[in-house]
Amino acid sequence: MEHLQGSQREARTLGITLIGRTLSARADWVRFSLFRDNVQHHLEGGLPSSDYSELHSIALAIEGHDLSLSARQLRRQVLRARAALSELSGDEIAISIRTRAILTGARELPCVHGTVLASAVGWEPSLPEVWVKRFSQLCAPFVNAVLDVTEAASAEDTVLVRIARRLPWFS
Repeated sequence: MEHLQGSQREARTLGITLIGRTLSARADWVRFSLFRDNVQHHLEGGLPSSDYSELHSIALAIEGHDLSLSARQLRRQVLRARAALSELSGDEIAISIRTRAILTGARELPCVHGTVLASAVGWEPSLPEVWVKRFSQLCAPFVNAVLDVTEAASAEDTVLVRIARRLPWFS
C-alpha cells in the first residue's frame, strides 16, 4: 500500500520541463494531463487525433522519454485548444482513464485512452480548485509555460520536453 500512496504523491507533484531556444519553464504534470484530457474529450471525440499530435506527445515524457517537438505546432495547438475550452465549467471537466489511474496509484495502467466527465462518474479531482475555477484558470500555468517557451519560435525551433523522474510504472 505504501507503494501506491507514494505513487499518488509523486504523480501529484510531478513536473514537466519545457526547454525552448531561449527560455525554459516548468509545468505541472497534473495540469498538463487535465488540459490534454479535455482536448481529447471535448475537441477530439474522446480519442487522440493528429490535430493535437504535439500536445499528446508530451504525455510520453512521463514514461521517461526526452522529446523534441515542433515549437510552432505545439504553440498553435495549445492556443487553439485554449480558445475552444476557455468557457468550460468545473462540471464539464473531463479526465482520462489513464490519468485517473496514475493519480490514484493503480497497480497497472490501462491500455485504453478514453475520457469521461469527472463529475459524471463521481471522481474527485486531484487539485481542489478544479470545481471552483473555470477550466482556463486551472490549466493556465501549463498553457502559460508553453506560450512563454514558444513565444518567438521560428519554423525550425523545437521544444525539448523532459520529466525529472520516472513513475514506478515506467521504471
